[in-house]
Amino acid sequence: RAISLMFFLSGAAALIYQIVWTSKLALVFGVTLYATSAVICTFMAGLALGSLYFGRLVDRWDRPLVLFAILEAGLGVFAFVFPALADLLRRTYVLFYGPFGDNHYVMSLVRFAMAFLVLIVPTSLMGGTLPVITRACVLRSKHLGRRVAGLYSANNIGAFVGCLAAGYVLLELWGPTGSLRFAAALNLAVAAMSL
Repeated sequence: RAISLMFFLSGAAALIYQIVWTSKLALVFGVTLYATSAVICTFMAGLALGSLYFGRLVDRWDRPLVLFAILEAGLGVFAFVFPALADLLRRTYVLFYGPFGDNHYVMSLVRFAMAFLVLIVPTSLMGGTLPVITRACVLRSKHLGRRVAGLYSANNIGAFVGCLAAGYVLLELWGPTGSLRFAAALNLAVAAMSL
């Protein structure tokens, strides 16, 4: 139950990040379609890369919940740094816009590359959470299929709640920075629970 609760909160934080990142990048790039595409592409790539890398790494760890805590704490720290990164992204984008602003294809590539470089690390950390927490359950359970399905369900329900909360409540109440801090607090709480 504790591990399911941690994974639920992790999923909620992840989708809060996705909504906030999309809204912040829309302010940087000026077009929501490009911001959304960049965030979703990077989100999926990061989930795949993180799952692959941390899935291999966790097999060499004796205490997978410690690695899970590190991943969650890393996400929480990134959330606090993201507003400064978004500002740097905006200033860098302006530099590219001067010489290449008339070329739609170049600027589309610049938008994607900038968003990818900023978001690939945290999305890879997110991608690592499922194999790491699954490894923790493998050490403790004979009913692997049921446990993993329960974890994945808890994470997806958390993602649903996080998406709903960010889109309809958090951004309205606290804005992007406050929403990021709330999600960071969730990650740090999960890291503490995991330890």
